[in-house]
Amino acid sequence: MEVAEQEAHLIAEAEERFMKLTEIREAKFMQMMDAREKKKCTLLFFAVEFQSSRLDDKAFSSDDDE
Repeated sequence: MEVAEQEAHLIAEAEERFMKLTEIREAKFMQMMDAREKKKCTLLFFAVEFQSSRLDDKAFSSDDDE
């Protein structure tokens, strides 16, 4: 194998490894974002549930005042 062929082969291997690492990093990032989004949605759900339960409490307490 000539030096130029070896060099081209090494460059191709390095590019392939870099692409694999990039794909892994992108997948991990997407998993992190999915987990963050799920957490955000869950927190939002509980916040809405809490607010609606407080509104229900107020509705019942206003009935008691009459």
